[in-house]
Amino acid sequence: MSQPAQNKLKSAAEWRCEFSASNQTDARERIAEQLAQQMLLLGWTEKDVFDVQLAFEEALTNAVVHGNQSDPAKAVHLQCSASAEEICVWMRDEGAGFNPENVPDPCHPDNLYTPSGRGIMLIRHFMDKVEFAPSGNGVTMTKYRKA
Repeated sequence: MSQPAQNKLKSAAEWRCEFSASNQTDARERIAEQLAQQMLLLGWTEKDVFDVQLAFEEALTNAVVHGNQSDPAKAVHLQCSASAEEICVWMRDEGAGFNPENVPDPCHPDNLYTPSGRGIMLIRHFMDKVEFAPSGNGVTMTKYRKA
């Protein structure tokens, strides 16, 4: 099981972490818990923590299941940063990638019972900025503190 490559407090008001893990759930859960704890220490609201955790978990699930096809030989690579003003999570899987524009709208009546597309919809809803890598196997998600 992989351990965080870096997990350090850069200053009293900033935290960064780099992490690579195979498709093992417990390793990924630890980094999600660390991010949530750091957000609370930096004064983020519980609602903001919930929003980021939900987006984080959805992106991880997509990376493992859709990107890496649940292949235990593949890994998910993460970088997280947290400050009092901004949370940023970068995530990359080792899959072939996809075009996010080709994911069906889960709110369309024809797709209500289709099990795909909801994760991306939730990520876009709960984060302020979502950018997919041109290769389609990475995402950067950012949440800004509301004034």
